[in-house]
Amino acid sequence: MIPYIPQPVVSIFGFEIEAFRITLTLAVVSFLWVAERTARRKGLPIVESARMAAAALALGGIGSYLTMLLAYFPEIGFSGDWRAIAAFGGMSSTGALFGGHLGAWLVTRRYWSVEKSLQFQDAIIPAYGVALTIGRVGCALAHEHLGIHTDVWFAVDFPTGPQLDMGLIELVLLLPITAAMFYVDRHSRRPGTTLAFGFICHGVMRFFLDFWRVDDKTYFGLMPSQYLSVLFVLTALLVLALAYRRQGLSAAPASS
Repeated sequence: MIPYIPQPVVSIFGFEIEAFRITLTLAVVSFLWVAERTARRKGLPIVESARMAAAALALGGIGSYLTMLLAYFPEIGFSGDWRAIAAFGGMSSTGALFGGHLGAWLVTRRYWSVEKSLQFQDAIIPAYGVALTIGRVGCALAHEHLGIHTDVWFAVDFPTGPQLDMGLIELVLLLPITAAMFYVDRHSRRPGTTLAFGFICHGVMRFFLDFWRVDDKTYFGLMPSQYLSVLFVLTALLVLALAYRRQGLSAAPASS
């Protein structure tokens, strides 16, 4: 069984900063850095890619906030109490993934072709994987996401009893998934393949892991993140169909 370790707190210039806030900052910086480097390797316009990565990050933050506020805490989101809404500070990683990629698609399609837009999506999905992995380090240290009580060997021995730490479990799974996204991105020649692979991996992982979560809002037996996970897989299949169709059209011989 894994021993319980309280969240570390770092003192910087007299300010006490929790480990989660530090990892959140590192996650944001890493997203922009990885997205820029991957876009550069793909030959995408650097300045435009940097701007669009920043836009994707901002829209991902909005999606994260709105998903948590409206889907997980509707009693606050739909209360009309603007003070409570303004003070709300929750985040949803699945909401960030959905909002970021939807926003990136809408923004890039205004300026780029479908193929170039998919290339950019392929560039930011591994960046999201890196950022989420770093973020889950903070979640694991802060014990933000608790699971069922159990005495299995990978449970954490909390003061209240052995319990799954879902942030820690997701962190362990994200390491090979993120590495695989980079591998797929380097070896696939069809734009959209890395995006689809990342969506499928993340969707399947979260859909099944969330059955172990506790104290989360559910609708008809499923959490909002699980519905988004199904949407990720369906979107991935649509992207793959689009990618193969475009490749088939480009490979077809011209007819007179």
